Amino acid sequence: MMLSNGSVANLQNGCFSSTMQMTQTSIYTGFSLPALSSILITSRNPGLRVYAGSHSLVSDMEELDAVELLLKSASEDITAGNKVIAAEIVKALWYLPLAIIQAGAFISKSGVLDKYLDVYKENQAKLLREKPTQSHTDYACSKQAQTLLQLWSFLHYEGIPEDIFSYASMYKPRPHGPTEDELKKPLEFLSHFMGPNLLWDSLHFVEVTNEIRAYSLVNFDPDKKSFSVHPLVHSWTRTTLMDTQSYHHSMVALVGMAIADIPWQDMQLASVKLLPHVDSLIHGNGNVNPDFRREYGELYRWADRLKDAEQLQLAVLEDRRDILGDDHPDTLHAIDNLASTYYRLGQLKEAKQLDVAVLEKRRKILGEDHPDTLLAMGSLASTYHQQGQLKEAEELGVVVLEKQRKILGENHPDTLKAMGNLASTYSNLGQLKEAEELGEVVVLEKQRKILGEDHPDTLQAMGNLAATYHALQKFPEAETLYVDLLQNKKLASGMIIQILGNNR
Repeated sequence: MMLSNGSVANLQNGCFSSTMQMTQTSIYTGFSLPALSSILITSRNPGLRVYAGSHSLVSDMEELDAVELLLKSASEDITAGNKVIAAEIVKALWYLPLAIIQAGAFISKSGVLDKYLDVYKENQAKLLREKPTQSHTDYACSKQAQTLLQLWSFLHYEGIPEDIFSYASMYKPRPHGPTEDELKKPLEFLSHFMGPNLLWDSLHFVEVTNEIRAYSLVNFDPDKKSFSVHPLVHSWTRTTLMDTQSYHHSMVALVGMAIADIPWQDMQLASVKLLPHVDSLIHGNGNVNPDFRREYGELYRWADRLKDAEQLQLAVLEDRRDILGDDHPDTLHAIDNLASTYYRLGQLKEAKQLDVAVLEKRRKILGEDHPDTLLAMGSLASTYHQQGQLKEAEELGVVVLEKQRKILGENHPDTLKAMGNLASTYSNLGQLKEAEELGEVVVLEKQRKILGEDHPDTLQAMGNLAATYHALQKFPEAETLYVDLLQNKKLASGMIIQILGNNR
């Protein structure tokens, strides 16, 4: 026996009273069947798996089956010519059975098999809004589930992690960033997923996504811990919105809020996960809050999409200068970020010009010994190093290290980074004894202990030490470190290149 489109409700009504506990045994006993009979139940709801002896996931149709389904639904003859036309149609519909049946019904009524693809491309939104043959109640999701699916329609349809929303829930409005009133809609959406302790309620998020999954609208990859939406469902969902701009603005804000709260030691891996979604959100749309343009630019920089990072950082800097003035700390931070991107792009003249400007202003405003001033000195020293101005790099590097040791202590991450950078400069000057005396091995060991194996500064120290070993012709030791870098799963290729040829 086969039950098509089964649900908990119709199984209960068809097999036994609603008060009876539904089990695999009770389903079988609800029917009068011969011995050795089987019941096959098809359903969109994955939750019904618990009532079966076994289950199998039926994903998108194969092309031949999809073509046959379309032609039958359209009441068209299965000829060689019609198969060719139908193959193009089902491909455009991403082999989604419901969409194929819907298209077949339209073709059957209008008789436009050969013209349907053109009609669909020109009127996709209108055709996707057509209600399918299932009743409206079959697709009634809760408001939270609907909103989540609609927000997802602005992301890439694959690899959507819960982390976007859990990190966004930790965001606190910041000076010169968007206000709570400007973030009213995304904050209101997130509030539905906050527990009594005002922390992210992952269980409730799972419950809402399970509701969507029950209609086979999305899939979940347990290994990658991410969701994917069928491309056609993804497109259709956006057509259901009355206020597309408002939802787009909310999703831009949610991703920006998430990036702002991702620990920077996790940003490399996060940039790989979020890059397709950031591309999807800002493609063809420049109306991103300046604060979030900064975060998006930072993510692009981590992902080694440096020209995209530059474009956003230039916009941020222009806004900071117009609103805050040239000497405000946030403006100087924006200049420093842009200088770092120019450095990575190899535009060292532009990087040096900005580095010098930041250092001069911080010396004047904050003083010689302020941590931000010392960071600016370190950045300029790195640019000198990369330009081949090694004596200038050495002079600044010595000053930075002395002050970092005095102010922050021997084991502070900034001190260790300054030690590693100065040692690298000594190595490039051929002063291998001085490089060795700075203790690059000790620096690496301390950074591994304090910052962790995958922290960018630890990886930079590995690159520095490998270069010194290479200069000392200690090739086996250098090879070991280079291999460790190349095999690091959290590094994109662009970051490896940056580490091997860059001290910043």
